[in-house]
Amino acid sequence: MANKNAQADFVTDWEATLTNCKNRAAELPDLSAYIVPLETLLAEAKALTARQKSLRGVKQQENLDLQEAMTRGREAAIRLRAALKAHYGPKSERLIEFGMRPRRKARPVEGVEAKPKPVEPAPVSTTAE
Repeated sequence: MANKNAQADFVTDWEATLTNCKNRAAELPDLSAYIVPLETLLAEAKALTARQKSLRGVKQQENLDLQEAMTRGREAAIRLRAALKAHYGPKSERLIEFGMRPRRKARPVEGVEAKPKPVEPAPVSTTAE
């Protein structure tokens, strides 16, 4: 954002310089060869700044519109997927074609057996024999 402030500082500086030159025109030599180009560039900079602000507003509105469209699209996709599941059934392998996972039976994990209970050590007697 430092660049934005620098641009505003330049515009303010240019305006002050031009105003002071016009106020002191009687005591300065003819500087129109330098003043006219700066006035033109100042007007161009102001017009571009105004256009930039306008486009920033348009961009922000477009972002809001896009977010709203994406939300509506996600909701429509959820409804479509629900209809596909209702049509084919939640266990149908055809759901894979539409990017969904069918509900399948839980398979036991191979190689994992029931854990044996840990053997508890025999209690140690504290009496001396």
